[in-house]
Amino acid sequence: MSPSRPKKANTTYRRKALAEWIASPDNPLTARVMVNRIWQFHMGRGIVATPSDYGIRGTAPSHPELLDWLATEFVQRGWSDEADAQTDHDLSRVPAKLQ
Repeated sequence: MSPSRPKKANTTYRRKALAEWIASPDNPLTARVMVNRIWQFHMGRGIVATPSDYGIRGTAPSHPELLDWLATEFVQRGWSDEADAQTDHDLSRVPAKLQ
């Protein structure tokens, strides 16, 4: 869905549409890539072992449910990797099957 283009504009707004799609909460790939890189920074290895390739040549996540849950939490927290002291250690929020 592209924004409407003013008649005298020198652009088609395709870059803006792409940027909005990349940062959209409806696009799970961006959040998954971010949380995988954060995980890799802290743990030494990502949930997806090929952090630069999520495509056909890349490896599947070792724990896809965990990656999806972390990505959802990341988006719900405003795309921030900073956790406050209360939620940082609150394991009651982690689904039991992921603990």
